[in-house]
Amino acid sequence: MGYPDTRGAQDEALIERAKAGDGQAFDELYAKYKRPILNFIYRMIGNKETAEELTQETFVRVYMNLSTFSPKGKVSSWIYTIAGNLAKNELRDKKYFHDIPLETIVVNDETSVKLSDLIAIHKKNPEEIAEDKELQESIQKIFDTIPEKYRQVLVLCDVQELSYEEVASIIGCSVGTVASRLSRARAIFMKRFGADLGGAHHKTGNDL
Repeated sequence: MGYPDTRGAQDEALIERAKAGDGQAFDELYAKYKRPILNFIYRMIGNKETAEELTQETFVRVYMNLSTFSPKGKVSSWIYTIAGNLAKNELRDKKYFHDIPLETIVVNDETSVKLSDLIAIHKKNPEEIAEDKELQESIQKIFDTIPEKYRQVLVLCDVQELSYEEVASIIGCSVGTVASRLSRARAIFMKRFGADLGGAHHKTGNDL
């Protein structure tokens, strides 16, 4: 017997209050999801200023479409879906990334398990984040090389720590597809991350 989804119920209550014109309720929803959504969009497109703009646009659309929210779905999934669509549109318009050949990926599954420890650096305190600025930049560059459909699953599952079911709802696919894409995305990331670390000791002043 599962536990009730209290977070989901709280979000739905905020939505209902916001629908009724309660501005404070919407402010609470915004405060709760602003940082996760900003982090999600930034990891998707790799540009901080644009990510901030798209985060604002996400919540404008949430507000403008409060009446269309269906109680059958999760509020968080609805917000992430809006943010994900905006991020994908931006990627297609600006062409921020290029695909890499997936058939060349070879990775040890045991190593892939450590991925969340490497990329969840948004959980650190400000001092640790500042110290790891170079690592953050390196990680984001790797994210920028991962094809969109794999990158989206990687960010939602391993950075945002959403469940497979939530991610499937957000991107409109089966749980099995989420699992498959996540496995491939982790393989791509670990291959690129390992290559980046290996090359770090051989960089010159002219290296990117």
